[in-house]
Amino acid sequence: MVIVFEDLSELIKATHPVKFFEYAASGKPIVSTALPELLPYKSVCSLAHSHKGYIESLKKALKESQSLVKKRIEIAKKNTWDMRGTVLERVVQTIMFPKVSIVVLSYNHAEMTIRCLESIRLRSFYPAIECIVVDNASHKTEYKKIEKYCRKNKVQFISNKVNEGFAKGNNIGISKTKGEFIILLNNDTVVTPGWIERLVFHGQKKHVGIVGPVTNNTGNEMLISLPYNKVSLDGMEDEALWYTATHWGMVNEWKVLAAFCWLLPKQVFKKVGKLDERFGQALFEDDDYCVRVKRAGYRLVGADDVFVHHHGSTSLDEIRKQEYVRLFEKNKAYFEQKWNTIWIPHHLRNEKRIV
Repeated sequence: MVIVFEDLSELIKATHPVKFFEYAASGKPIVSTALPELLPYKSVCSLAHSHKGYIESLKKALKESQSLVKKRIEIAKKNTWDMRGTVLERVVQTIMFPKVSIVVLSYNHAEMTIRCLESIRLRSFYPAIECIVVDNASHKTEYKKIEKYCRKNKVQFISNKVNEGFAKGNNIGISKTKGEFIILLNNDTVVTPGWIERLVFHGQKKHVGIVGPVTNNTGNEMLISLPYNKVSLDGMEDEALWYTATHWGMVNEWKVLAAFCWLLPKQVFKKVGKLDERFGQALFEDDDYCVRVKRAGYRLVGADDVFVHHHGSTSLDEIRKQEYVRLFEKNKAYFEQKWNTIWIPHHLRNEKRIV
């Protein structure tokens, strides 16, 4: 038989010869033209680049020992249609649903923390998430309740020996994340269906640094008013569905996004760096990080099609009023000195939107 070799066409170069795996399943020697898709298997088959090379490969194959038989059979087992289908499904899911890591910082208020975690469990239909709870040295009885819930529901639990504050506590949680996107979520929140999908949708857009939802309780433009019971949350999901559906795809660019719920791409966090732990227990670390994100060239996006209920200031409720004022003034002074600016109090939104 005379075999004439010609240059491989672009079509042939893009072809995957699935018959190779059928041949490999027999364990017998395989000789082929040097197709790009077969290069990973050149250790168990002969790839020829010319007519003469093909003849030489055939001669060697006829004298080949049995040492490669087992290897070829193992390769075939790893490339059945079921196995390749599983790999394809994994690749498609990775592209369509990049992994999201949710970090929840807890300090006492076990019932509220558990309500938050339950809302994540029951209202997050996104297929690729991990949840990490960082406990900032809650009192023993509260700690035990939170730890028990996490153990029962397979939530990663990190226990700090002392109250590390908001910035450091979240930095500790972020260091354990494996997702392409990070969500920092306060423990005094309750999420609504579709929240992750929409945050990720906006977070995948160009130059987006942080995405935040609208809410019922905050001090800036992310605040909206919805008529539901803020204690029992009766009617909350219906009202949230109506609002987000009628504002689908609408976003705003704000000066500051309150950190009760942030989504940021992992690559943004790597570039901008950790939250500034010098702000201590709380206050102004979100203002500071927003400045840093914007100076790095990213946008701060408020999503009108995502609603998250926020009880508000739970971590600060235990601070006496006098201590709160002292902490506020101390952190404000540090913020102003750091950025050589005068801090301007946040404002509620106007109705101008960027679509």
